[in-house]
Amino acid sequence: MLHTRPFISNSQITELDLNIIKNQDGTRTVIFVGTEDGSFREMDDGVYRLDFRFKRDIGSEAPLLKRFGFTDAEETSIEFSLPCLLPAV
Repeated sequence: MLHTRPFISNSQITELDLNIIKNQDGTRTVIFVGTEDGSFREMDDGVYRLDFRFKRDIGSEAPLLKRFGFTDAEETSIEFSLPCLLPAV
């Protein structure tokens, strides 16, 4: 099986107005794409990248998270494509 992955430069990325709603325990989310008139639309076919910034230190009332001793915010992203097609077996 061959794994393929597109690499997209930042200049090819278009920002979208998103509303991301998670369930109470944070294990699932629903993503809504907003429009200029305040309504929502379906996501078009294409490659999407969601960029996230996680704070490891959110105050004295929460546990302090560390990675290799660092407490700075972590930046990461998730990429996916629509339609999502499984390879033929």
